Amino acid sequence: DRAVAWDLTIKAFNDALSKMSVGAINLFAPPAAPEDLFNVLKKNGYNYFRCKYSPILDISVGKDALWRTIDRKNRNVIRYAIKNGVTVETGNSPEDLYDFYGLYALTADRKHFKPNPLNVMRSQYEVLSKHGLCDLWMARRDNELMAGAFIWKYKDTVYYAYGASSKKGWAYKASNLLNWELITRYGADNYRYYNMWEGSTDKSSPLYHMTAFKLSFGAKMVPTHEFIRVNKKLLNLLLSFPPRRLYHKWLSGE
Repeated sequence: DRAVAWDLTIKAFNDALSKMSVGAINLFAPPAAPEDLFNVLKKNGYNYFRCKYSPILDISVGKDALWRTIDRKNRNVIRYAIKNGVTVETGNSPEDLYDFYGLYALTADRKHFKPNPLNVMRSQYEVLSKHGLCDLWMARRDNELMAGAFIWKYKDTVYYAYGASSKKGWAYKASNLLNWELITRYGADNYRYYNMWEGSTDKSSPLYHMTAFKLSFGAKMVPTHEFIRVNKKLLNLLLSFPPRRLYHKWLSGE
């Protein structure tokens, strides 16, 4: 029974978390997740947090079809990056992670968001790389790092977990070329979906401009339901009473 398997898996996951100094864990249910999965999550202490939207692109259609999918302006700036000597390559080593994190921290400062701590990202990299579930990608021009991506991989999907870029990188359109290389190379490796993480089409959202960039590759906005569980019992109690508007009718019992 699928629900029983989910229940046992989440219980084992929670048991592992209880032995770690983790304050909270967020889980994202697949877009087409059945009600049974949501009920199992609630049963195991996960509270519904929000519905977010992720730009997701089908990269299984082949390079030619992907090129036709992205908008004309994006195609032009990708050509511009290539013409101006921007190159893209993988860089899977601890040293590359530190280089990436340095650019990521500068990006956070420039765009006014709080970066994940280095020790958290390093732990993620160590665990995922050990099992072949992540890659680091770098876009350079004349050996200068201009953009980067920390990619997570699971089953048929690659996730753009963290991105970074410099001001000069934006001028040379390094991020455009980087994403083009990502979708074509992973598509050739038989991955099906490219999940570009969170996005918003609300013009008042700080995510709006970055989302427009992601959609220019032909991605579609897909709803994803987020659940949260904290290790502190008091916080867990407080989180069990989120605003009613966050609940689906079946979650609120109405």
